[in-house]
Amino acid sequence: MTAQGDVNAAVAALSAFVADIATAVANIKAELAGVEVDTSALDTLVAGLPAVQASVDALESAPPVVTSSTTTSTLTAKQEAEKAVREGRVDPVTGMAPGLI
Repeated sequence: MTAQGDVNAAVAALSAFVADIATAVANIKAELAGVEVDTSALDTLVAGLPAVQASVDALESAPPVVTSSTTTSTLTAKQEAEKAVREGRVDPVTGMAPGLI
């Protein structure tokens, strides 16, 4: 599989994971309907899902990086994670969007 194929496969897997999380949260909230429990932490976590989805989408649409040779490559997962931390989209300690804890 090519590097781009690897990225595309990872994006597809992460997108499916995010969708599964959103479904699980909806199911949890449905089960708790009418039960007096504090779901504020769950609500905060759910609010961060768009940031996670945006990070996954950014992986898919990241422009290729041109090197001094004739080959091109995309950002590695590590480079993308470091970029997300630098841009403040991810907390460097928790690995989550800021404010989710």
